[in-house]
Amino acid sequence: MKIEYRKATLDEAQRICYIVQHTKAEIYPDYYTKAVVDFFGRLHSIDNIVKDIKAGRISVLIKDGKIIGTGSHTDNHITRVYVLPEFQGQGCGSRIMDELEKEIFSKYDYCELDASLPACIFYENRGFKTVKHIKYDIGNGTFMIYEIMRKEKMIRKMQPNEYHLLDDFLYQAIYQPDKTKLAPKSIIKNPELQIYIKDFGKQKDDYCFCAEVDNRIVGAVWVRNINGYGGIDDNTVEFAVSVFDEYQKMGIGTALTKRMLEHLKGLNYSKVSLSVQKENYAVKMYQKVGFEIVDENEQEFIMIHRLQNYCKRR
Repeated sequence: MKIEYRKATLDEAQRICYIVQHTKAEIYPDYYTKAVVDFFGRLHSIDNIVKDIKAGRISVLIKDGKIIGTGSHTDNHITRVYVLPEFQGQGCGSRIMDELEKEIFSKYDYCELDASLPACIFYENRGFKTVKHIKYDIGNGTFMIYEIMRKEKMIRKMQPNEYHLLDDFLYQAIYQPDKTKLAPKSIIKNPELQIYIKDFGKQKDDYCFCAEVDNRIVGAVWVRNINGYGGIDDNTVEFAVSVFDEYQKMGIGTALTKRMLEHLKGLNYSKVSLSVQKENYAVKMYQKVGFEIVDENEQEFIMIHRLQNYCKRR
């Protein structure tokens, strides 16, 4: 069984239109009047589908060479997610949503969608929350009911009983960029590396935030005052951020970094420092949020963020 997800082409417009219209005809009459079902059908006419394909907004899910589902988005708004009834309940809708959310979260901090009544539970189970109930007048005394739902990148403070996860994130941060050179996980017990996480949380200046996706912690950022750990100076905070491989390039690392820098606002540190492997694509991300390369060795860059723009001077 081969499953493929890719952008739709113009010669697939009729197939996409069939999937949308057939799925509506099979499912929507149990939830909406005929007038509302017909209104939905007009929203997803062949002309509108062709227009969206030309704009690069529509993708298709292909199973064994046959298009069985479709999904669209305009900026951070998801639309037109449909899977043929005979393929529902097999994870196809989840695969489409995974791809759409990944694409959107690479550029935006949240995504939204208009959820029909039969789809609300599906989206809720994916972490979407209703932000508005809509009662839309389509004419002749008929109303269409739907929900506007939103899902955000969830950045929160990590709890002490979750600090044990920092071992995994430290390993990911140091060794994951080049998977051909992965070292044994026991190497993170090296004393020089343990300064990042040893006894984390016991110092008053230890801070850690994490990112959650579908109730799983997938990324973390942590800082600590490295005075006494061989740091640059007494007024520098050591910084590290890591995101599990399958959730990278979704903007999560950037969101975590910005959240920590915002948290440091008003604290009496002059600099934030970090070391990052030269081949790590995150180097460019750090530079975009204000870090600069101040030193390097054979494998790593040493980067500094000067906090004058973030921190109030005392």
